[in-house]
Amino acid sequence: MAADAALIPQRFRPRETDGDPATSPLSFGDPARAMAWCRAEAGIIPQLCSLALELGLYEECWRLAYAMRDYFFAARAFGPWAESHRIALLAAERCGDRWARAVTRNNLGMAYVEQGRIAEAQGQYGQALELLLARGDDSGVAATLGHQAWASHAAGRHDEAIALAGSAIELHRRHDNQRSVAIMYRTAALAHSGKGRHRDALDLLDDCEKILSGLDLPLDLAMTFNCRGEVHYAMGAYDEAAA
Repeated sequence: MAADAALIPQRFRPRETDGDPATSPLSFGDPARAMAWCRAEAGIIPQLCSLALELGLYEECWRLAYAMRDYFFAARAFGPWAESHRIALLAAERCGDRWARAVTRNNLGMAYVEQGRIAEAQGQYGQALELLLARGDDSGVAATLGHQAWASHAAGRHDEAIALAGSAIELHRRHDNQRSVAIMYRTAALAHSGKGRHRDALDLLDDCEKILSGLDLPLDLAMTFNCRGEVHYAMGAYDEAAA
């Protein structure tokens, strides 16, 4: 958890089993050191999750996968991401933690989308949404709607993606979750671009950049520039895309 906290400080984290990440025996002064540590350890994470499951350490199992999600995303390590989370889902189900089941399904769905397994991802998101609605967890529902929006965009269902992103933005605003609002602007922007509405897409990315510029989130800001490049490329504005 300490490495994950160094990578994405603003990410929501559940109550720690063994204390706060800030008091961990491991400490990381900057994201680069945390990334290097995760890179060195990532290869054994699925095996560690499997071992924890076999030993009945169910909470430790799903938390380990949860803590590595941001690294897997940044490194595009989709294989170990999906494998670790399939194991973690079994553990979450056995420990009876509804929130753990929901968030693990969401994170597994994200890996499936990146692997092109859209129908499987949407299945995970649908089950996660049911769990979170039953808990009355608005923030979790908003996150799931956002994941569904990205999956819909990846499947070419751009209008559906825009509608889902809009619903997620409304919920995120209620909780003043500015980072998540910015991420949804990014998703909606690419969906608008997919419909040929490139100027609307660029306006949304401007709004996204304004939010992220006030936060210490270099990865999210870099992804916003990438999205702007994709929109310019789709417009045929190749010099702007390269910039």
